[in-house]
Amino acid sequence: MFPDPGGIEPFLSEEAMADLALGLDLDDLTPVEIPFSYQNKPYLLCEATEAVAVAYKNKLTRAVKLGPDGKPTSVEDIASVEPFLVGGCVYTVKSDGTKDKQVGESAVQQWSYRLTSRLYAKAQEISNLEVGADSKDALVRQRVELDRRIAALESNGDALKNVSSATTDTSA
Repeated sequence: MFPDPGGIEPFLSEEAMADLALGLDLDDLTPVEIPFSYQNKPYLLCEATEAVAVAYKNKLTRAVKLGPDGKPTSVEDIASVEPFLVGGCVYTVKSDGTKDKQVGESAVQQWSYRLTSRLYAKAQEISNLEVGADSKDALVRQRVELDRRIAALESNGDALKNVSSATTDTSA
């Protein structure tokens, strides 16, 4: 799976290195960019950068207020997460067709909701930021990740025993 290090003993085992790869095809991590036009202007919808994704998740989390019991008691300003994410994922296009600058939240707020709602859904999808497991793709990604984690546990018998004893011992 991994190239021979040329007689040098690797720091990590083959299994540990495979686990670190998380099943990702590292040759296929090219950022997604989807061209579209609005009002005769070209744009690119791009997958969220880490900075945009973190800010989006923080904004989404802050919108939900929790009570002392840890359960949601109210939701405030939740709709603002949509133009925030779209504004962080949509870029203007230079004359040579390459990505230029983010359009930003305030510009997106002036656009048609029919457009922005579609851009929001697509931005969530291509950025792996879907909030539920409502789509088939989200469920498939979850299954792949769970299968990987199960295989890792099965390869380490002690960890599997600890997990199964923790989940079966539920006396209250």
